[in-house]
Amino acid sequence: MSWDEYDEEESAVSSTQSQENLGGIQDESHNPNESECKVSGSCSCDKNMEDELKTKDGRAELHLTASGEVFFYLLRFNGFDLVLIKKVRKKVSSQIFVKDLYVVSDKKLYGFYDVISTPGSLDDLLKPERKRKKANGSLLSDESHEEYIYRPCRKNGKIILKREEGKSDIVSNWEGFFITSGLAHKIVYEDGRYNFVYNSKKYSYEKVIGGIAYNNGMLVYYLKGKDSSLYFQGDHEKIYNIPKITVMSCEGQRTIVGTADGYIYLFDRCVLSKRRKVYDVPITGVGFMNDQVYFSSLDGFVGTEKTTRGFSMFLIMVSIGIFIFAIVMGIISKTVRHSFLDK
Repeated sequence: MSWDEYDEEESAVSSTQSQENLGGIQDESHNPNESECKVSGSCSCDKNMEDELKTKDGRAELHLTASGEVFFYLLRFNGFDLVLIKKVRKKVSSQIFVKDLYVVSDKKLYGFYDVISTPGSLDDLLKPERKRKKANGSLLSDESHEEYIYRPCRKNGKIILKREEGKSDIVSNWEGFFITSGLAHKIVYEDGRYNFVYNSKKYSYEKVIGGIAYNNGMLVYYLKGKDSSLYFQGDHEKIYNIPKITVMSCEGQRTIVGTADGYIYLFDRCVLSKRRKVYDVPITGVGFMNDQVYFSSLDGFVGTEKTTRGFSMFLIMVSIGIFIFAIVMGIISKTVRHSFLDK
């Protein structure tokens, strides 16, 4: 079985907004083994700390967070065992864990500085919200860009968010968020649409923003629904119409997307490179490492697929074709030469 391959020139970003529909492409399917590992909720890990934190025998430790329907977890993995560090009875809707930890719970954004050393700080999720006055009038009626953009600041071992003009204004209307260079961007639901500001431009959508990430100077996100779409906001906007997106992950230059139909799409920067159906059940988690796509499904299955296999087979077939073509041309050339000399 092989991945569908895509020519970079066919998918190249145009000088203006471009859009592609990827729902009707024919490809091969694949059924993995029946081994299972039950998973649920969402997970985020601090990859920047892998080389800094070591066990006594030199193994790198991976710290990660996970959210379920009831609890939020801080965990440590040493290569053999998964150890629970902290568990809080609080549902988290979205999270980012890169040295600092940011989570949204009850539509409020919390920031935690050095949560690995101070796991008890997660108890702040359980504290009742203090009543705050909205700075500069009503947030929802204010059309200035600053209402969507905050600057994280460290204070007394905690992270607080301040508006660009320096006034604290944290309210419970965070539908989601993303972190760019030193800034936290709020996604707000107002007037029946989901809105955020990026690079001084306001974006507004009727559909729910299912996932969003700032990666290598580019904003990547998707809109939920049967007719879902994947967006790349860089020097130009690139849109891919991919049916039933359920999950998205950005790993280095790669973006991986999973769908409810069991498909996985692999993008190199903002260019579609591969597509394949890996399972008959909705995909709930995706990742990419060492030329392999890792995925989990709604029924708890966890599997991997090598992305280089199809491409290597393609190169082999092309090489064989060129070799056969060279032999045929040699035979034809020899036959023509003999025919000419016989005259």
